[in-house]
Amino acid sequence: MDRLSFSACVVVLQVCGWLLANEGRFRPDEASTSPTSERYSVHSSNRLKAFLTVPACSDQLDSVPDPTEAELLARTLLLSLDLEWSRREEHRPEDDGLERLLCPLLDVLRRLSTSVYLPLRKTDKSLQLTLRLLQQLGGCSETEAEKEKEKEDKVAVTLTRLLLGVVEPVHEFLLRRLSGELQELCDVDRAVLYLSLLRELVRTYSGVPSYLSNLQNNYVARLAGNCIRTLRGPSEQHSMDTIMDPIMDPIVDSIVDSIVDSIVDPIMDPIMDPIMDPIVDPIVDPIMDPIMDSIMDPIMDPIMDPIMDPIMDPIMDPIVDPIVDSIVDPIVDPIVDPIVDPIVDPIVDSIVDPIVDPIVDPIVDPIVDSIVDSIVDPIVDPIVDSIVDSIVDSIMDPIMDSIMDPITDPITFAYTESIV
Repeated sequence: MDRLSFSACVVVLQVCGWLLANEGRFRPDEASTSPTSERYSVHSSNRLKAFLTVPACSDQLDSVPDPTEAELLARTLLLSLDLEWSRREEHRPEDDGLERLLCPLLDVLRRLSTSVYLPLRKTDKSLQLTLRLLQQLGGCSETEAEKEKEKEDKVAVTLTRLLLGVVEPVHEFLLRRLSGELQELCDVDRAVLYLSLLRELVRTYSGVPSYLSNLQNNYVARLAGNCIRTLRGPSEQHSMDTIMDPIMDPIVDSIVDSIVDSIVDPIMDPIMDPIMDPIVDPIVDPIMDPIMDSIMDPIMDPIMDPIMDPIMDPIMDPIVDPIVDSIVDPIVDPIVDPIVDPIVDPIVDSIVDPIVDPIVDPIVDPIVDSIVDSIVDPIVDPIVDSIVDSIVDSIMDPIMDSIMDPITDPITFAYTESIV
């Protein structure tokens, strides 16, 4: 019982012991024809038959049944199988006994791909129960040690072998249903059921080479092709019986195919990408990139730019701007500056100067004056002084001469005569 935790195994063993002690005391099921008490295995078999019994005229547009009943029945069946195993002295349940217990379920699964008139509710219930059984088993183990331990669980080994025998019709049924038959809103949940079962089958039988080979070479390729055809255009199977069919069918088809792609792609991509990418990418990328960019950029840029710019700009600008400026400025500035500067500078000055000058001038002018004076004065002062003196002399001499000569000339003349 490696599929359960240790504590759960203890509980199962205790329940098996209680069931063995009370064997033959179970009240007959409502569908049972026996009026007396019955064994637990018979009780489980009757419950399985009742679960799979549905009216032949059940509505094909019903929603998916509640999975709770399938969950409980799966636990009941596994407990019954463990009980049969515990009853045998050699702890090896016979294959025919196990198959006999699951015969009603296996019979429905075998007829899925051939009996197109099976009630939809019957197929839903059988697939729900199969999914829950596989989930309870827990799929294949990952390590060799776990695989060795799993071999001890004969119930799990035999059950997975029996279900492997009906995988092919189950696959064919899922392929047919997922390839255009799901066209109602209630079919979206049904598609989830189908794909959950497909995922569980792949997980459980991933270690079986024949299963994987058939899945990759046949089933997945056909399923992907059908989905691509549906996504490319309207389905030819759309019903015109109601007004809403032409509206709802393409929506349901697209949802189903998108879900299918989400399951199929992870299976096929790791296999096909290493083979196809080196061949296809050099041919397709130069053609598709410009087409996709012209379609997606006008849609995505207005959405992504406001989100990404505040995140990326503080990181990228300090790195990119210096590189771009060093390349662009030497080319652009000699061309643009002579054209732009005469237009921009007066406008900027008229706006900036009235704001900046009253603040900056009182601070800058004294500093600039002191620096300029210390440099210019020793050079300019002698030149200016001589020019100013000559100008002053040329103006003042005639004036002073006209005033002073009448006074000084007689004195100077008399003094000169006395000496002579």
